[in-house]
Amino acid sequence: AQLTEYKKHYYGLERPAKRVELGVSVGGAYMMSGVEGVDVEPRLGFRAAIMMSMCWSESYAIQGEIAYLHNKLEASYAGVSHRISGNIVEVPILFSYRGLRRVRFNLGPVLNVASAARYDLPKERVEAGQLRSIVGYAAGVAVEITPHLIIDARYTGNFSKSDNYFEGNEFNMRSHWATLTIGYVF
Repeated sequence: AQLTEYKKHYYGLERPAKRVELGVSVGGAYMMSGVEGVDVEPRLGFRAAIMMSMCWSESYAIQGEIAYLHNKLEASYAGVSHRISGNIVEVPILFSYRGLRRVRFNLGPVLNVASAARYDLPKERVEAGQLRSIVGYAAGVAVEITPHLIIDARYTGNFSKSDNYFEGNEFNMRSHWATLTIGYVF
C-alpha cells in the first residue's frame, strides 16, 4: 500500500514499472589507502557522474554510470614530500534493489577505464602510476529524498593492488573510496 501511494508522485500519475531513468550526480570522495614503503595522507576529493538505470519493476534495476573522480594526496619518503594529483574515470555497473519505499541498495563491479596519478617537480611532471586496478567493486545505499533528488553513500574497493612510483621508489597500494553524492534524476 505504501509503495502504491509513493508511485503516484510521478508527474501526478502512477510511475511505470518498466522505465529508464537518466540523471547526474556530484559529491565528495575520500580516498583511503594501504601503502607499503611510502607515507601517504589522502585528502577529500570530488566525484561527478552521469547515470542511467533500466528498471524492470518497482523493486529492481540495473544502474550504469560514467564517473570522474579527482583526489589529491600528500606523499612523503625520506624527508621529501609532494602533493600527488589523481584522476580516475570509472564505469560502475550496479544491481539496484529498490523494494523498500525510498531506499536503494546497490552492488556491482566497477571498471576503471582510466586512472593516473602525477606530481610536479620544478622542471617536470612525474607519473606516479595508477591509483586503482582495472576491476573493482562498489556497494552502497541511496535514499530518494523526492522522486527526482537522490543522496547516495557508496564504498568502492579494488580486487588487487596497483603499482606506484614516488621519488624513484616503487611501492604497492591498495586503495578504496568512500563517496557521498547528491543526484538528480530527470
